[in-house]
Amino acid sequence: MSNLNRFSVFITNNYLPLFVSFYNSYRYYNYITPLNIYNYNKLNTFNIQYLKKYVEVTHVDGSKYPQHLYLGKYAFKYISLLENMSENEIILDTDTNFLNNLDFVFNDINNGCAVFAPEDGNVYPKYYYNGNNWDSEILRIKNLLEKHKIKNLDLFHAEYTFSNYNAGFMGFNKSKHTEILKTAVDILFDENLPKEYVFFVLEQFALSFLIGLTPKMNKTILPQKQWMNTWLMHKNPKKRIKILDGKFVLENEDGTQINYYHYTGDIGVPNIASGLIIAGRLYFLTNDYFKTRSGIFCTDKEEIKKLWFNHHETPVLFLYEYFYNNGPTTCPKIYNNVFRKNIANIFKTFLGVECEDESPCVIIIALLYDYIDLLEYKLVGNHQYYKVLDYLLITSYKTSDKTIGIDCGEATVSLSTTQSNKYYDWFCSINPCNHEDIVVENLNGVFITTKMKEIII
Repeated sequence: MSNLNRFSVFITNNYLPLFVSFYNSYRYYNYITPLNIYNYNKLNTFNIQYLKKYVEVTHVDGSKYPQHLYLGKYAFKYISLLENMSENEIILDTDTNFLNNLDFVFNDINNGCAVFAPEDGNVYPKYYYNGNNWDSEILRIKNLLEKHKIKNLDLFHAEYTFSNYNAGFMGFNKSKHTEILKTAVDILFDENLPKEYVFFVLEQFALSFLIGLTPKMNKTILPQKQWMNTWLMHKNPKKRIKILDGKFVLENEDGTQINYYHYTGDIGVPNIASGLIIAGRLYFLTNDYFKTRSGIFCTDKEEIKKLWFNHHETPVLFLYEYFYNNGPTTCPKIYNNVFRKNIANIFKTFLGVECEDESPCVIIIALLYDYIDLLEYKLVGNHQYYKVLDYLLITSYKTSDKTIGIDCGEATVSLSTTQSNKYYDWFCSINPCNHEDIVVENLNGVFITTKMKEIII
């Protein structure tokens, strides 16, 4: 395959645990096409270093776009493409698994076709209108859209509907599709367009809306049952797992192979604290989350299993877990609340320190563990907490020229509970485009000071 082709995925610090299963499934099916990560929402310094062990990381400077909390919030995918797109690129969501080698999809993109995976049903704009004169509303919206120079705007009429293409799998050719991506971004940032309409707010609907107005656009539409079993289709059609030529295969009950799985549409688990029904993110299944960050979005792993096994009645969760537990990548321990609870127990038992799984002393040890175990940093300095590491690490001896320590100013990375004047939130940290020499990040009261010139990000 041409080196002008690539897959790209968008990773945030919250969603990094999902990347483990995603990436291991990508490697499992022996890909030729390279995988790229877009860093738009400010990955922290640890995660950038860790991800670069496996994939290319492209830093996106979105500062020239309006920094509005809501306006254009979902435009980051298209912005990333417009600034950094390969000649042929397929963009993906993180809460997915590869279930086949998909290099072949680039054949159509190379020939100028955009590739989409639809979800059930068309979108009917009138559904979002609460007034009494839809014809007048259509005219108003068309007048607002005229400045975007949409070629076939006359196709937007009272009975207009458009197909809904899922943003979790879209393929583009740079020379053919840059213009429509640019128009989608302009629409998402247009504050004059009425935001009660989902197709002016969410990226997949904005693009789908425009595609509906571009009937001559060359595109390949992937069969939904084989590519986008979201929402109600988790349950029907029924699915089965089998082994074919030494590899896992997921099939529909009619025998058709499912090539790619998107775990979206799984809202239906109770929040631990309130009982409210929330989205069942799969990092709850593997205990890779922070309660202080999850807030109302926190549930028990057994509830996730009930959702998929009892409600959706599908075995696909077994594949997610298999890829999570088998492959070149593992989830950093800092995310795992079971690991953090074990650290808290060690503190209580051997040092007499009363703490919880998200207390600063626990965070420090978990970070030390990951920097040493996953990034091969060398531990330097002296601190009583280092005794806790002896119960966790097989060896703390590393030969790397990158070093880490507690309250250790000479180290590449120094961890401290001393308040810093300027710091970033570890969950929404830095953009290397800013070229800072020293970066301080805060995770639950632990300040992580990194000498940026000593690392590669």
